[in-house]
Amino acid sequence: MKVFLIILLSVLSLIALILLLLCLLVKVRVIYDGSLTVKVGALCFFRTLVPKKQKLLNPAKEEKKKLKKQKKAEKKKRKKAEADKEKKAEAAKSKAVKPKASAGELFDFYTQLTREVFLPALERFGHKLHVKIKKMKIEIASEDAGKTAVLYGAAVAGGTAFLEMLRHAVKLKMGREKDICIVSRFDKTEASAEAELQVALRPLPTVLKLAPLFFKFISEKSAFDKRIAAKSAQPSKSVQGHKYPVNKEK
Repeated sequence: MKVFLIILLSVLSLIALILLLLCLLVKVRVIYDGSLTVKVGALCFFRTLVPKKQKLLNPAKEEKKKLKKQKKAEKKKRKKAEADKEKKAEAAKSKAVKPKASAGELFDFYTQLTREVFLPALERFGHKLHVKIKKMKIEIASEDAGKTAVLYGAAVAGGTAFLEMLRHAVKLKMGREKDICIVSRFDKTEASAEAELQVALRPLPTVLKLAPLFFKFISEKSAFDKRIAAKSAQPSKSVQGHKYPVNKEK
């Protein structure tokens, strides 16, 4: 009995730890200052994804890995060929034709899904997404002063619209004013940019928020498939049993 309780407590503790970790903010940091750096982590622990660290290659180990990959690829290819043969055999045995929906029915169905599932899912996902722009410095420059002025105006208008859209879509935080700016440089011929932003998300609350919409999508898709199958199963109209007038020659 004591052993069972110890195992049960251990399992419950492990589940609680996993749930706690899934409630932490998972952060993605993107830094650009001439070269791109992407880091992923939580709390104070981060792992660099870009650029990847170059490992010292051992020729003997690399040759072994290459041979293993080739063997796995050949084995996978054989399994795929066998699976394709089985599928073809099953398709030959089964002559039933899978019912298909018309273009109009598909359009109405996916329009309804977009309105009732996809757009609400995007809205709920955005409410759970934390975006922090720490730095965004853009210098507009070109060889022609007139072109620089036009590009500057377009960049300011586009940047303002983009930030306004982000404010409504996600939880947005901005850095200091001096670190977020678009500047026109008539004394340069090449544009430059520096940026640093962070995107954060709590996995478990986000999944729980989106789960009802996912199940709704599955139920709607299943109901739609059943409707199409029932419609195709209905007997088609025939002309049997109808009497047509016959012209008799006099």
